Amino acid sequence: MSGLESQVNDLGGREDALRDLMFARLGIHFSAMSDTSESRADERLAWTLFERGFLLEKEACLNYATEASGVLSLSHKSDLLLSVFSKKMRLCPVLNVEIKYRSCVSDAFKARAYDQMHLRRCYSSLLGLLVFVKPRTGGISIRRARLISYPFDRFWTINEGDLSKESAWDALFDIFENRMKDVAADPQIDSLPIQAIE
Repeated sequence: MSGLESQVNDLGGREDALRDLMFARLGIHFSAMSDTSESRADERLAWTLFERGFLLEKEACLNYATEASGVLSLSHKSDLLLSVFSKKMRLCPVLNVEIKYRSCVSDAFKARAYDQMHLRRCYSSLLGLLVFVKPRTGGISIRRARLISYPFDRFWTINEGDLSKESAWDALFDIFENRMKDVAADPQIDSLPIQAIE
């Protein structure tokens, strides 16, 4: 049994375990490509690619408004959040990743779609990626999940049985890499609002 197969077998159907596996695999993949990389405990990874610094965080909080007043009133915890960063400042969030694993309830997809719709309105640079791991049996269909999740810009789906295949993860890595390339080439990124990193 390979290391990935063992890790997948240990997931136990838990979204937080899948999030942690995705976080680790993204960190290994992009740290290997990076000019510089560092780990900030188990919650944050930072690397430099395409002459730009990126920060990947688990359970990062973003505030958003639902009214035209622009008051940031509600908060959302991203399963994974990719932001542009410098040594002292987080410049802007660029990819919000939401994970649905073995989900049988369409309301969970609707709640994430609602948040993504408002997040996108409040953060002009933020794209959304919905990761859907289709259970071996049952669950909602991929077609229905895509239909409900229309506010997301990207949609990566994988059958649960394919999680242990190394090549099955390549499409996820490509989504991240393409987003980082686009961000690195965007001259407006530096003019977007910044936040101090805690």
